[in-house]
Amino acid sequence: MLVLDVAAVGLFAVYAERREAPAPMEPSPSPAPNASALARADTPYENVTLGYTFSYPNEWVLRVNGSLTQLLDPGRQALVSFGRGPSGSLSEASDAYFSSLRQGYTDFKSAFTQVETISGAVSRVVVGKATNEDGKRLRFQAILIHGDKRNYAVAAFTALDTSPSVKAALDEIIGSFEQPPS
Repeated sequence: MLVLDVAAVGLFAVYAERREAPAPMEPSPSPAPNASALARADTPYENVTLGYTFSYPNEWVLRVNGSLTQLLDPGRQALVSFGRGPSGSLSEASDAYFSSLRQGYTDFKSAFTQVETISGAVSRVVVGKATNEDGKRLRFQAILIHGDKRNYAVAAFTALDTSPSVKAALDEIIGSFEQPPS
């Protein structure tokens, strides 16, 4: 099983916190929970800096650095980050965001790009695979949410052999994202 090297993932802190990169996250010392526990995103979280909310499984490790929030699953197979996206129209902001994610990766290839509604906002989603600086192949999902007051960036990275239960939990976490009310 491929385990994510969190420090090598090279998250999207470019837009979330340009002044100070977050320290690498450490896995939870508790044993990995069973598959049914991983799929329940029942712990609510609110980022007080930007006002966004989401829910996550309480077994996941949460780290907050200002407007950037990161979650790591207990098995170190998945990492998701929420934060401030670049300003501008959906097209301009998403192009800038996706371009910033390419830095630090080789063989960065998107499988598909689509526009969808997330938290009532038009959003652009890019899904694909990339190789990090340690030569590990990762699957990524990058989302730019064009919010009412600001744009939000979501980046999820998983090992290629990530279990279905972790993928389901990740989808549930991302699906629970809510921007602050207008």
